[in-house]
Amino acid sequence: MWDRRNGSHRMPAYFEWWYFHFVTADGAAINMVVHETDIFGGRQQPYLSLSILLPDQPPQYLRCDLADMPIVRGVDFLQVGGGIISESPQTIHFDILLPERGYFRGEIVKQAPPLSIAEGILYQDPDSGRASHWVAHVPHATFTAILQLDGLPQRLHGTAYQDHQWGDILLQEFVSDWVWGHFSNDQMAAIFFQILTQQGQLIERVAWLMGEGRYVGTTLETDYLQTLFAADAPQTYTGDVTVAFLQRQFQLTVNMAPARLMRYRLREVQGQVSASYLRWGATARFSRDEHSQPLHGITEYLRVRPVGKGESLV
Repeated sequence: MWDRRNGSHRMPAYFEWWYFHFVTADGAAINMVVHETDIFGGRQQPYLSLSILLPDQPPQYLRCDLADMPIVRGVDFLQVGGGIISESPQTIHFDILLPERGYFRGEIVKQAPPLSIAEGILYQDPDSGRASHWVAHVPHATFTAILQLDGLPQRLHGTAYQDHQWGDILLQEFVSDWVWGHFSNDQMAAIFFQILTQQGQLIERVAWLMGEGRYVGTTLETDYLQTLFAADAPQTYTGDVTVAFLQRQFQLTVNMAPARLMRYRLREVQGQVSASYLRWGATARFSRDEHSQPLHGITEYLRVRPVGKGESLV
């Protein structure tokens, strides 16, 4: 059973992070990650990273050490020392100092309760019992913030998201490819996650939230992972991918382009594997029956291959 607390889950051979994103209707996308470890569990000293994509500007990536501002463990809500992040039942306040660059500060207002699918277990090794956990603690929210980066402060407002991922089995031990995305507007949010394991198993998660209604499931109809799996250079992909569920009654069409890449790391060696990790700020159109509406969000693709085996399996 997943722990309802939003505190740390430090454990042997662990990885852990809290993933936030902020998007606006005019095209700004900011990804903020509070790390206990890096994505592959190799760096085991806490830090905070920011990927920033603003309209008509190149993407920027910033990192802040959290050694003197620890992540508080064993508490009901996420707290990071020095008032950097302070969560309550209804809000999350953040005040991020960007040394010699500026600051990012504001408030997230939660619009929906936490969401867990399959009791928060994303993958569990059948032999050892070690597991990877994923819970969307804030699946739908609004935010207001001020971002000052090398100049005058910019006021931002839009929608936000926060999840928590942790485990005692490292990602590179079971992931071959994954795609993930969250898209929202003031009225609704859609989340999807699809993982192809190294054994060829598909793990799927989907959620749709609107007002008091919500749907969660473990089955998708999508060409997204297959499209990028087959691409020798996924960072150059331009076009639409679709994610559908409930016999295609609900469909999300995501538009992706290299100009909207906010972060990508290609063929990085992590022990015995080579990994590529790409993140886009993207737009989407959500369709249900005869109705559709635009959504804004962030989506990502992760590819893991044994060193020396190449990035593509096709």
